[in-house]
Amino acid sequence: MEERLAVLEARFRRLRALGAALTAGFLLIVVWRLLPGDGVFFGQRFVLMDHRVERGALEVAGDGSTQVRLNDERGKSRASLFVRREGDVCLRLTDTSGNNRAQLWLGADGVPHLNMSDAEGRLGAELAVAPEGGGSLGLGGGREHAWTRLP
Repeated sequence: MEERLAVLEARFRRLRALGAALTAGFLLIVVWRLLPGDGVFFGQRFVLMDHRVERGALEVAGDGSTQVRLNDERGKSRASLFVRREGDVCLRLTDTSGNNRAQLWLGADGVPHLNMSDAEGRLGAELAVAPEGGGSLGLGGGREHAWTRLP
């Protein structure tokens, strides 16, 4: 008799655990359905991770600027896209040492600029288009910091 009672008690505990799990699942589904959303997530920062390192992020800065950053396998930033609150847009590419090598800017006024740097991150070439038309090309920098500008 005691053995049968123990078996019934064990079954009752399992049924109670199953009932609790089903109730929790049902409540989770109800809460999920009541949450506002259509696949839209809200937050200040979203991070892309693999099993070991941050591979990228989407961030909103305190000043309202937005940044999308893509990292290499070591977690170092290699490409960034900034959209500043003032309206400027910048695409920045860095080398494996973290030096800025190329930047493409589009000012709030719509004027594009392209900057390219050497392995130490020193500006070596600059291309800009003037708002009224035409453009300029600057070459140089280097150790002497001598620049040649073409209108």
